[in-house]
Amino acid sequence: MKDKDHLSELASNAGLKAPAKYAAVHKNECVYSTDTDKSPDGLYINLKSFESFGKEALHFDTNAKEAIYLHVKRVLVPIKQEDASDTAGIIGDVGGTTTDINQKTKNIGAKDTSGKEQFVDTKDQNAIVFKQKKTCDEVSEYEVYCPSLNIRMPLEGAPKTVASICKAVIDHSGFNYSSDEFVWKDYVSESKYAQYLIQVEAPPIIHYDNLKCDRCGATKNLWLNLSDGYIGCGRKNYDSGGCADGEEGAAIQHYNETGGVYPLAVKIGTISANTGDVYSYASDEDCLVVDPLLAEHLAHFGIDVKTITKTEKTMAQLEIEKNENHDWSEMGTGNSKVAHGPGLVGLHNLGNTCYMNSAVQVLASVPELATYFLENHYNIATKVPESTKPCEDVLLQFSKIVKALTTDSVVEQHREIVRRYRKACDEMGIDYAEPEQLKNIAVKPSMLKYAIGRDNSRFATGDQQDAEEFFSHLLNALVDMSTEVKRRTKLTFKLKSLFFFRYRQYIVCESLNKMTYNDNEMHMLCLPLLLYSQTEQLDPSVELNLQDCLTNWEREQEIDYLDGGKHHIGVITNALLTLPQYLVIKVDRFYYSMDGTSKKIVNPVAIPPEGLTLETQGEKDHKGYTVECNTREAKKAKHHIDPDFLQSLMAMGFSEKLCRKAVDHEGSKNLDACVNWILSNMDNVSESSASDRDSGSIAANAAVLMDLGYTLEQANVAAEKFGNDVAAAVDWLATDEACTRPLAKQTGRYRLSGVISHIGDNINTGHYVCHIEKHGQWYTYNDAKVLTCDTAPTKNGYLFLFRRYDNEINIV
Repeated sequence: MKDKDHLSELASNAGLKAPAKYAAVHKNECVYSTDTDKSPDGLYINLKSFESFGKEALHFDTNAKEAIYLHVKRVLVPIKQEDASDTAGIIGDVGGTTTDINQKTKNIGAKDTSGKEQFVDTKDQNAIVFKQKKTCDEVSEYEVYCPSLNIRMPLEGAPKTVASICKAVIDHSGFNYSSDEFVWKDYVSESKYAQYLIQVEAPPIIHYDNLKCDRCGATKNLWLNLSDGYIGCGRKNYDSGGCADGEEGAAIQHYNETGGVYPLAVKIGTISANTGDVYSYASDEDCLVVDPLLAEHLAHFGIDVKTITKTEKTMAQLEIEKNENHDWSEMGTGNSKVAHGPGLVGLHNLGNTCYMNSAVQVLASVPELATYFLENHYNIATKVPESTKPCEDVLLQFSKIVKALTTDSVVEQHREIVRRYRKACDEMGIDYAEPEQLKNIAVKPSMLKYAIGRDNSRFATGDQQDAEEFFSHLLNALVDMSTEVKRRTKLTFKLKSLFFFRYRQYIVCESLNKMTYNDNEMHMLCLPLLLYSQTEQLDPSVELNLQDCLTNWEREQEIDYLDGGKHHIGVITNALLTLPQYLVIKVDRFYYSMDGTSKKIVNPVAIPPEGLTLETQGEKDHKGYTVECNTREAKKAKHHIDPDFLQSLMAMGFSEKLCRKAVDHEGSKNLDACVNWILSNMDNVSESSASDRDSGSIAANAAVLMDLGYTLEQANVAAEKFGNDVAAAVDWLATDEACTRPLAKQTGRYRLSGVISHIGDNINTGHYVCHIEKHGQWYTYNDAKVLTCDTAPTKNGYLFLFRRYDNEINIV
């Protein structure tokens, strides 16, 4: 029997069929690693499950028995310059990343009259085209692989039935890891001024010949005021724009000089039959807007949109170009260089995903976290619940991204691709020129985004999101999955102990002679950069010190609050109770002004050279005050645990802590129920003193003990140890001298290790980059690009990561 016959028989017995049009075909990326068809060993697509695997991940395939794979490998082939044609990068009407419109794709089995394989060119007819010389082609190679029969053969030699299935997979659009198009887009709504826009009588007739700025004479980036026909340069951006003489753009100056009654202007070069960039200079909008009557408003000046062709890039397209090409390392000092190596791998922007890329890079830079996922990647990958698809598993997808970012696997693959391309150049007698595809070492976080988006719909779209919100969501999701992580790895996962800390908020009311407090647990300090009264008048160039912002967070502030349905004046203060190993600080750059519009505080932020110093606070003097815990759990009824019942449980060999938690859940009447609870939960309950207790519950139990006359520190110690058993806590407080020892203040010293910066005027626009310190060197991570930088660029910082350096803890 020939190999083709064996393969045909195996395919028939396995019931292999071509994928339906809407079938989930994972053909672009390995589900267990970041390998793609561009990796040195390509991808192996299982023709039964339609899941893809890198060569080193084939052992993860649960459907590998008697499997047949389509092996796809895309290689770079040099082009001799005399044969090179002009190619073009395109940016579509809705935005997108630069793409080679002449990229070739093999049409398997199709031949032209000369016997050469046909190639299909794809082109966006509505795109702006920028030509450049092409240096290489991307050519896909295909073969069929069956490990159980030890058969490899070129696709053209495969049995007809197998070849037809392979062709269907090749032609399939593939699984879409987004519920929305991955495009760069902004939140643009209709201007409230559009419907009743004032337009002057006897307007000037606009001719497209020799258009120029009325003030400086520039001929590009011109904006037409839709009320009076004035033409002027666009406003200044953070790195461009304005008039040719360096002054603010004439268009917005004209708006101000005419009393602010002509708010709408359109960018002339973006006008087409369907659209055009319209900006509202009105203070209550101050953003790009939609003008549904744009064609009518332009006709007022003799402009027929049906005859106009777009000649300039839209604002969205310009933002794409700036974000991709801008040297963000200039936020630091000195010269930057491209950096490659373990821990220096970028993340491709999938379209408005700079927020995700920055957050993931910073989180993956935490050594304890990265080490845990690296050492346990195999168990995390092989023990995905049967009810969960691998591409939907957040733990697996995060683990594979961490592995790609922090090891040399992707770097070595890139070096191998470069080596092969250089060899091909030498064989063809062509001087090596670095292709665009090889300039950056980066991976696509498509499956991670997809998995996270299934849990939170905000992150499933192609819209820009808040980097802090994504960071918090991902960190909390990983913490919430600690039990699942432990199930897979058989190791304790104490991510929470790295980031989370407790703080207390006091409210003291002298008129009521009352002190109310509330304990909270969180992973991030949110610090106001300014007092609200300062936001409107502070010079935006004034530098703000982060240590001062921290001091302001802790200082006393007078507030108006409700108590018993009546308004009272109180003093509120914040106090840290514990200190984390990693301190995350978000500075509140965004706020709403008095007119209700969203604004950004652009003041540069400075960090003291020595870093930050944090202190926990001792007990606040509450003598003479009525003390009340305002935590929800304080209102729950407390119960007494029968000591004999507790001893009966402990006599079975269970720890006191497990027994107390069992009684908390099941009561002290049913011994069997308590035993069953312990057996079901003993793997999930930490044997550490109280690290897994809910902070709110601790505060509630402490409040009960304080009512009995014990100090705050004494009450907290006992509450952490005994939980709801107030009687046992009182006995212990009365007999154990150690428990009455005052809790010493802690001082923590923190050094900056990462910062996420936001560039732009609005939280929903702009661009995120991050800077991370590794082994004494700072690096800029701008999506796929990784560059060196001399110092920590903090002035545009939005989210800061500090590492405590006066003590160390481990994640396991």
